[in-house]
Amino acid sequence: MSNPNPYSSPQARDANPRGDLIHKPQLSGFAITAAAVLNFLFLGAPGYFIIGQYAKGCVMGLATLFCWVVGLGFIPTLVSIYDVVYLGQRLKRGEGIEAWEFFDNKSAPEPTPSPERDPSLIYKENQTGASLTFAILGNLLFFGGGGYFVTGQNTKAIVAILCTVVLMALGIGLIIPIITAADAAALVLRQRRGEGIRDWQFF
Repeated sequence: MSNPNPYSSPQARDANPRGDLIHKPQLSGFAITAAAVLNFLFLGAPGYFIIGQYAKGCVMGLATLFCWVVGLGFIPTLVSIYDVVYLGQRLKRGEGIEAWEFFDNKSAPEPTPSPERDPSLIYKENQTGASLTFAILGNLLFFGGGGYFVTGQNTKAIVAILCTVVLMALGIGLIIPIITAADAAALVLRQRRGEGIRDWQFF
């Protein structure tokens, strides 16, 4: 008889007596960022090892390599970035994910936004899949800051763009859009759950 997963909550174990879900509530924002960066740099695969989807990471790496051979590798790479950030956020909230699961858990109940709102936070529950895509691509393609306009962090967007331009002039600006794309994705996902974010919040 196998021991229950030490990271699963009692509620998660009751809902999943087989104990075959991956639980990593200790996953940090830095780890989610690292997963997104690794998927961007290395065939859309290594980030899955961070969240515990090992077999899926190997298969995604082979699929991405094949797609690069035929000139379409950027598609699975972007999908893997979106996917690993989404799943990482779910793990961080204490949810369990399956070994081959992609994106959202359709069987999970929809979050109910709290009626009490902090006026100092930015709320945007109407964020869609398109919003998430625009946030990621906006930061990847527009100097590491364009995607923050989607989250409502306008000052942060302008500062990120200026910092990226300065660092690009020094030859080290490429890493900024990768990190900020993962950050914008994580923040959009939080807004979709009804949470508010601060003007300068990360992850």
